[in-house]
Amino acid sequence: MKKTVETIKKQWLDVSYQELHQVARQQVKLYMEELNVLYQQQTGYGFIRFMEERMKRPESIYGKLQRKGYEPDFETANEKLNDISGVRVIAYCLGEIYWIADRVALEGRFPLRKVKDYIRKPKKNGYESYHMILEVPVLNGDEEKIVPVELQLRTIVMDAWASMDTRISYKKKKNLPLEEERRIKKYAKLGKHLDCLIQETMAHNAADRKAGMSPDEWAAQQELAELFLEQRRKEWRSLQKKQSKHQDKSKKKQQEKSK
Repeated sequence: MKKTVETIKKQWLDVSYQELHQVARQQVKLYMEELNVLYQQQTGYGFIRFMEERMKRPESIYGKLQRKGYEPDFETANEKLNDISGVRVIAYCLGEIYWIADRVALEGRFPLRKVKDYIRKPKKNGYESYHMILEVPVLNGDEEKIVPVELQLRTIVMDAWASMDTRISYKKKKNLPLEEERRIKKYAKLGKHLDCLIQETMAHNAADRKAGMSPDEWAAQQELAELFLEQRRKEWRSLQKKQSKHQDKSKKKQQEKSK
């Protein structure tokens, strides 16, 4: 096992591989920030409570391959696993999650490889989240590579429960006592009820907020949102430019080698 993990780790640590995934995650994060501005224009507030990214560690990659019955090697990991790279968005309420999911699906900036709605159909332990596997194109030398990025959408309540569950039981080999399992599931049900109450409150608040703003105040808010959106578009163009420069450098190196 140790030798196999070390082999995966060696390839995982490769600078070009890390950069490939970093660029893919950055594209998804910039896209989420764009959508956040659009949502703000529509409702008066953004949906992002906070956002984070992560890359699955070699030990975790090895463990998942084993659990799924795949060959525990680097090539199989990149072929079979869709969640080596991930971006998590923590929103305020349920409505925001489905707004994001619908927008991502309808716009089609990144093709969808897979969707799992653990909100409508939670896992047995009570876990809730909305998962989307996005196919993100990234320039890599002379070719364009598709990097799958798992986008996780959660409410604040869902994230709190998931964090608690991770600390207590996630990936633990020993089974939890029955009473502790029941307690965790009970907390999940309470969380679902709280999310419904928050959704109702947020819906009322959004309507009251828009109704209480003067046309000038609303227009000023829209103008600020547009400025922020343009800034994110500049960052997106800059990212594309960097990829293009990287591609040109790779071509130049290959030409020099062929001489």
